Amino acid sequence: MPLVPRPECCHAPLGWLTRQTSNWLAKLECSAAPQQQLLPFLFLYVAALTTFAVFAVGWGPLHHDMTEAWAWGKEFQLGYAKHPPLSAWIAGLWFAVMPRASWSFYLLASLNIAVALAGVWMLAGIFLGTLGRLASVLFLVLTPSFSLWALKFNVNAPLISTWPWMTYFFLRSMETHRVGFSVFAGLLGGLALLTKYYSLILFGTLFMVALLRPDRRQYFASAAPYVTTAVGLLVLAPHIWWTLDSDFPAIDYAISKTHYALAEARASAIRSVVGGLGSLGIAAGAYAIAFGAQSWALLRRSVAGTFEGRNAWLIWLSHGPLLLTVAAYLFVNARITGSFLIPAFFATPIVFLVVSQADVTVVVLRRLLFCVAAIWLPTLIASPFLGYYAFTRADRAIDPSREIAIEATRLWRSTFGSPLRYVAGEEPLATAATFYSPDAPSYIILDRLAYSPWVTVEQAKKQGLMIICPASAEACIERGTTFAGTEGIHHARELATHFLGLTSKPQPIIFIMRPPEHFSPLPPPVAATGRSMAPTGIARLENRVARRVSAVLSEDPENARPNDGAAFLGTSFIPRSGNSILHVRVKASVFAPQENSAVFAVFIDDKSPPVKLVSKRVGSAWVPIDFSFEYPVHTTSPVAFQFRVGASKPGIILLNDPSRPSHFSNPSVEITDSQ
Repeated sequence: MPLVPRPECCHAPLGWLTRQTSNWLAKLECSAAPQQQLLPFLFLYVAALTTFAVFAVGWGPLHHDMTEAWAWGKEFQLGYAKHPPLSAWIAGLWFAVMPRASWSFYLLASLNIAVALAGVWMLAGIFLGTLGRLASVLFLVLTPSFSLWALKFNVNAPLISTWPWMTYFFLRSMETHRVGFSVFAGLLGGLALLTKYYSLILFGTLFMVALLRPDRRQYFASAAPYVTTAVGLLVLAPHIWWTLDSDFPAIDYAISKTHYALAEARASAIRSVVGGLGSLGIAAGAYAIAFGAQSWALLRRSVAGTFEGRNAWLIWLSHGPLLLTVAAYLFVNARITGSFLIPAFFATPIVFLVVSQADVTVVVLRRLLFCVAAIWLPTLIASPFLGYYAFTRADRAIDPSREIAIEATRLWRSTFGSPLRYVAGEEPLATAATFYSPDAPSYIILDRLAYSPWVTVEQAKKQGLMIICPASAEACIERGTTFAGTEGIHHARELATHFLGLTSKPQPIIFIMRPPEHFSPLPPPVAATGRSMAPTGIARLENRVARRVSAVLSEDPENARPNDGAAFLGTSFIPRSGNSILHVRVKASVFAPQENSAVFAVFIDDKSPPVKLVSKRVGSAWVPIDFSFEYPVHTTSPVAFQFRVGASKPGIILLNDPSRPSHFSNPSVEITDSQ
């Protein structure tokens, strides 16, 4: 039996809009199957959320938590390095049938919210009439946890859908002791823990609820709690086996969240709790408007009821997740973030309405619906303008992840003529490549290979690997270069994203490709391999092979040596006479991910010092190099020229990459004998 009586139907004559709303509410209240009346509302809400997401944030890259969920989910595992597997499984199954596009991911997130609200509706039905159930749902619609925040489908998102449903089946199991409810409580509990170990907070809350209920003796004397526990363990058994076999990686990751400095953990906990409570503000204000003059009386009864013993289990149901989360910080120094509390308040509106003994009428619901419409309709209409504003303000914060993935795929296919199978590098860019690339490559974590057990090093070497790094990520570039080896191919690109005719600030990206085994590239031009046959009169040399140089070459001619830096061209030139003057011109284009100096040195007969040394500051943009000098000779024997390039300090210099502007030349040398 509901704890709050269902109000009688109301059909007062009102204006057209209010009359239509009132009629729908009255029909909902009097319906024999009110769930069917709720479905159109949930479908409408899903459409509104998805539309908002597409226009307001769809111009940018998906959050890397979302692309990570897909990168994991496409490789079905019983667990993953950071978290249990459910969110990844959901993403993997969803995109097995749906297109890999941002709108599709936002649709998945919106459907997850709808499932959560349906769970709240069912849970509220234990205590409230139909109008009270709808009031509970509408309260949560006005909180970011069940709207904007949950559009980021990460490991926290499925908690908002599993927690209400588990609580519903758990309470029904306590009331009835029926096996069916107990089985579903265990099933949902297992799925909640397979989402994130933070669900232990919910288990602790429900255990306290069970201990505080008047019928606790009958419940624990029945088979219900033991059926629930057995089913939950059965659901968890494969993951438990994986955890033991894999040496507890996800548990180690969870424990790592307790290793923060005390001051940092305290500041994060305060911010999160204040932010979580503050997130209820708009919904609380809507309740105040809806209940009008009753609001203060409801608040007083709610506060008084909080300290009544008969309501203790209800108060724990509402406040337990928050209190136990704070206890986790206090006792084990757990670093609480705002995302932890996303599912924590699912029972808050239900318990408030019950403890305050609120009389939820059609008039109250009509006002509450108008509050929802007054907030969501302008938000939905403004979503394209919000997206435009966010794009213009984002500046360098935009990673052109979609464009990077497409370019990585194009480079790979054009170079090797085969699909891109494996990708690594900076995590947000690499996981985005698995999502946006038409080849859907697998993600390999080079610095922690055990974290990506679905691919071995041997497989990556056999089929090749694309490593994607921001130009500023030196550690990523070094790691990728080491794995790619001497046969690695490097490309630099400046890529940008686009929205409504606008272009973001280009971001410099480094692509490093380890070729597949048995790949045989065309041989480079003779001039690029070293010294050519000795010409006379005039010599023109060009290097068409991209080079990545990390060797240092001193800017001081006295300290520059013929073995420093890297040779990019060389030739032996025969003067026409013993009094020739050789005119030498060197052209090139260089790029550096970090501020550095590109040093060019020309050595004769492998002797120091160089006959010419030029240094040019470079960094995050292609720089043209063009210098000339004259070298008098007094012999008719071949003169051995060696042209070298290097960085003035430890770092990376890219030479001759196809991504440079078209008017920048390949490294080339022209030697002319004036005689």
